[in-house]
Amino acid sequence: MNFNRYTDSKTAEKLYAEYFVRDAWINSTVALAAYEDDQLCGAIMTRFKNEVLLGQSILDKIYVDSFQQIIGMVFDRNSYTYEQVNQAMLEDLQSKISLDGEITLFAVDPARKDQGIGSKLLKSLEQQFPEKQVYLFTDSNCSYQFYQHRNFEQFDARRMLEPGRKSNEKMTCFLFNKKL
Repeated sequence: MNFNRYTDSKTAEKLYAEYFVRDAWINSTVALAAYEDDQLCGAIMTRFKNEVLLGQSILDKIYVDSFQQIIGMVFDRNSYTYEQVNQAMLEDLQSKISLDGEITLFAVDPARKDQGIGSKLLKSLEQQFPEKQVYLFTDSNCSYQFYQHRNFEQFDARRMLEPGRKSNEKMTCFLFNKKL
């Protein structure tokens, strides 16, 4: 996620990153992490149907809910359009195949890019949950090519005005799916 496209404030970036991780955490059933020399260098979180969620602390929920309200006040209507576009793509996919879960967060430390960390995390998920049909949302501001090169099927891609930008810049929202 390249949140620095929307702000020059390191504090705002940190708060958004915190929101993003907490939101994934309270909506996931599985979390896998990669460490090197006791340093976190990547993580993947997934929500599978009929599984117990990882964390439901009231503080995490309050943080996420509050931040979502702030996003709604600060950003334009396109931030809601982003969610609507993703939901429409998901409904189309669900009408065609049965899904077992969603990859809710997949992140690798940018300083460790191209070291195989993301591939190892994905392989670990595949080994622990073989044959599960998963999906994920991403967009053209993220490393969507990673999924294209790891045999994810790009189910749909839709262009929209980029949320939070003052110009008429557009971005592409993607929906990928894969049988692990």
